[in-house]
Amino acid sequence: MKNLDLFEDKKGDEKIMSLWEIFVLMMVGVGIVVGVLVYYSASIDVRETEINLLYEKIALCLNEDGYLADDYFELGNKNEEEVLNIFEKCNLNPNVIFDTSDFYFEARLYDENGIVGEPIVGGSTLHQTNCQILEDTGAKGKEFAKCLKIREPIKFEINGESKNGVLEIRTASNQRGSRISTGQ
Repeated sequence: MKNLDLFEDKKGDEKIMSLWEIFVLMMVGVGIVVGVLVYYSASIDVRETEINLLYEKIALCLNEDGYLADDYFELGNKNEEEVLNIFEKCNLNPNVIFDTSDFYFEARLYDENGIVGEPIVGGSTLHQTNCQILEDTGAKGKEFAKCLKIREPIKFEINGESKNGVLEIRTASNQRGSRISTGQ
């Protein structure tokens, strides 16, 4: 029977690493370093996705199958308390919109005579100005917020009269992909 002692003294079994083994180990190390550098240096721009998501939340909340939400005119910007109603109605987090100052939204209702009622506005008005500049000039600003403006036909009732109009929703985001503090 053979002796299966794993701790048997094996003098003279030392092996010197060949140049190929050293080369393979160096290539694996370099590959890991390059992979980590590429991963952590990637620039992530989530602004386009955020303006679309913000638009969808507001549009779904205010446009109910082609009809304006019944409480649209109560959501106007007459005071701070009423502005918060839009956040409750559309399930938006006011802390994210106001505290980070990276977001902006605006909803306006138009009929054939112009704007109807008060616009609903929230977030940093700096982005409103930036979006207007980009829209007016057609320029591309790398440091400006990404902006979206969509106009959709809508039916609404005012003073007992049914009207056709246009709901214009603007959204803007200047968040560069960093984490948002949850306040916890």
